[in-house]
Amino acid sequence: MTIAVGIVHHGTRTDKPLDLDGSLSVLVRVNADKASQAPWHGFAENHNALMHQAGDARWYVALNPDVQTDAQSLLALVETAEAHDLSIAAPLLASPWGTAGRARSSFPLPRTWAREALLGHSPIPVSKAVVQESSWVSGACMAIRLDHTQLRFSEDYFLYFEDVALCYRAHQLGFKVGVCNNIVVQHASGWKATDALRWRRGVEFARGALQFAQVAGAARLTMRAAGLLRYGSRLVLPRQSEAERVANQAIFRGLQDPTEAGLSELAEDYNATLR
Repeated sequence: MTIAVGIVHHGTRTDKPLDLDGSLSVLVRVNADKASQAPWHGFAENHNALMHQAGDARWYVALNPDVQTDAQSLLALVETAEAHDLSIAAPLLASPWGTAGRARSSFPLPRTWAREALLGHSPIPVSKAVVQESSWVSGACMAIRLDHTQLRFSEDYFLYFEDVALCYRAHQLGFKVGVCNNIVVQHASGWKATDALRWRRGVEFARGALQFAQVAGAARLTMRAAGLLRYGSRLVLPRQSEAERVANQAIFRGLQDPTEAGLSELAEDYNATLR
């Protein structure tokens, strides 16, 4: 069974992880690199392009460059997905704020966000079962059945929520989505106080949330209000990691005014300099 792994590097870095190279078909795409005149594309467009290059591979694993894993773990992820008839699968994520990527009982929509704001976020406990079906899984490390050609990322999203939207589509088509509890990978958070683009990231997150709400039949205004309630309530939580604190602040600000300049506007300006 052929497995393609796609990694998108922002900038000039083009190397393949040593723990993957030679064991899997690793595809690397360079994003926003002036030296090679590579344009700045969004997550969905980059990974769709890599899936197109995957040839006769049966599975594609979208892998963030800030995820640390190895070939054995990714092979086990796909084998587990195959054994349990999953079309989209993800591992658990060891993140700066603990175990993330747990199975989710609902999509991030107004009712879910309002409930979490009022009652607290209570993810489904990790069970002893090898696989737990989930509403959606994270695109940081996501295995996708390539022969299900309907399962491609929507390029309406520049960054954030394209993974949620893909899982939503999978459920509509009758495909199974699940978390493989037997696999854990390390995921560093992209949210940092030193990141000058964190506020633009917050805007893109807000836009992705509103776009997905509309696709799922919820009002954008209701989604925005629920988001402000959810992330506003998190601003005062004690004992947050830096990544959590920065994410909550940036997303709350982005939801306050999603018309502010985000990453997509920065990408447009950058791409204009290449012409």
